[in-house]
Amino acid sequence: MRSLSIIVGLAITAGSCSTVVASDITRPAKPWASSDVEAIKNAVVSGILLSRIHPELTRDPEAQAPLWRIQSLFVLFLGSNDDKVLTALGDLNSYRTDGALSELLRCVQVQAGPAYQAKLKRLLDAGSNDCQRNSTATAKGICLSSTEFKNRLLEVIESRTSGRRCEVEP
Repeated sequence: MRSLSIIVGLAITAGSCSTVVASDITRPAKPWASSDVEAIKNAVVSGILLSRIHPELTRDPEAQAPLWRIQSLFVLFLGSNDDKVLTALGDLNSYRTDGALSELLRCVQVQAGPAYQAKLKRLLDAGSNDCQRNSTATAKGICLSSTEFKNRLLEVIESRTSGRRCEVEP
């Protein structure tokens, strides 16, 4: 395992956002195992679901930091070109996120390798919405509609092709 230092925060200046992430994390030196990728994606989704079911956690200072660490676990995928990782990142677009978490997800996707663009286009063409296949998430209202999901994918593709940048600093 190799260690990576990341700082988590959100800076908003003159109408544009840039995300800077920070905390110590360790990423595997080997390619990701499917089970590890799925576990990270499920943890992120569980964190999103938990904050939806218990919104008071997002206002409790003692709960905010641990909840953020769970929801932002996908930063472990930063810079990966692994197909399993790119699929998981694409799938996370189907979940309702907002604020700093949304911006962080966009930044990680903007910085994903070139293979990610093709993955996004395949997801767009397929119209496959991971969240809508998750009955618990669907019941709790954290899924984007098919149209919202398609629009989010188009926004990420646009961010990647337009050169719109943000920073997730290791």
